[in-house]
Amino acid sequence: MLQKLAVAVAAASALLAISAGPALAGTADFVGTWQNADTSTNNITRVEVSRAGRGGPLRVQVFGQCSPRDCDWGTVNASAYAPSAGGNLERDANVLIANFPTSFSRQTVILRLQRDGSVRYETFTDFTDRSGRTSYATQGSLRRLGIVPPRPRPGGPGGPGRPGDDDDYSSLPTQDCVGFTNGSLRVVPGGGPAGMWRIMDGSHSIVAFRSEAAANQALAVIRGYGFQSQCFIARPNAAMTYWLRGDDVPHRALRTPEDCIVVNPGNVEVRSVRGSWKVVDGSTWLLDFGANREAADDARATIRHYNLNRQCFVARPGNSMQYWLSL
Repeated sequence: MLQKLAVAVAAASALLAISAGPALAGTADFVGTWQNADTSTNNITRVEVSRAGRGGPLRVQVFGQCSPRDCDWGTVNASAYAPSAGGNLERDANVLIANFPTSFSRQTVILRLQRDGSVRYETFTDFTDRSGRTSYATQGSLRRLGIVPPRPRPGGPGGPGRPGDDDDYSSLPTQDCVGFTNGSLRVVPGGGPAGMWRIMDGSHSIVAFRSEAAANQALAVIRGYGFQSQCFIARPNAAMTYWLRGDDVPHRALRTPEDCIVVNPGNVEVRSVRGSWKVVDGSTWLLDFGANREAADDARATIRHYNLNRQCFVARPGNSMQYWLSL
């Protein structure tokens, strides 16, 4: 069985290298969180690729579809491959291969960068428990969480109400987003300051509140909108957080009451107020970035790009959850 798998992997690797085409930027392009493009998949749901320091090994963590929450295959070192023997892995690598052994099988995952920025994956499962089960292969597509492709804005580059604006709102600043599995979230007590209640995805804390009621309300919002990633501008202590479902924000409000401020994206500006850079809508202060002018500009561009016209909260003031809508 293992020999068959080795042959299959070798053949697949050769095919990938031959058909890869021009090289991309290399190993750095793999780093990040990748989600299956098929949200109803019964196979791999999420892949996280990380690196410990410059020049360190690439680490791959895979999550597979399970109930009630996704199964963690674990984290292993991955081997990178370039399209040719004369390539430079840091600059040219476009294929990663990672092996995940279990007590009853060996699973090999191949990740290949695509020209559109997505990743094509293949898995090869070979059973080692003498059960007689047939070795099998699967494949699919992954898209990166945290980088959203540009989308045209209605009404010209400036969006609604701002035709001819000099800013380019078809592009978006590089986003800092953390993906999670919506269906696996749960509210748990503790973990930090006494009396805190946290929304958890496995061992990952999503957001914390001072009351169980607020945490449950936030969980209802996250589930109601089907959020799949939480994004930040200027961590730590990010002044702006927003949540995405796929690569967009919700365009239809929940039927339950929400605590939201109406915003006019076309009027949003960055101003220095008493030495602090703020994002404002007319006379309304929306966000305060202190001395960080670049972060304030990124927040403004994000609001304009997504046409964010509702700034919403759970459990304000104080320890609260902030999210945005485009209604």
